[in-house]
Amino acid sequence: MKKNIAIRVDADRNIGLGHLIRVKGFIFRNLNQYKNFLLITTADKKIIKKYISHKKIKFFFIKHKGIKQKELI
Repeated sequence: MKKNIAIRVDADRNIGLGHLIRVKGFIFRNLNQYKNFLLITTADKKIIKKYISHKKIKFFFIKHKGIKQKELI
């Protein structure tokens, strides 16, 4: 039985894209091992969607000041 996996990743102009690119590599190496991937992030939607997009990947965007304001797409 394949399981889902959740990964926390942040990326922006200040901290860079290195972590995001490594997570992208992990995801695409393991597409057959997991049912779905959930990326939890404070990054901008434009940055995330530019670098990572696949039907198995869902995104959960949180604000820097807490999880009160959230958006699941």
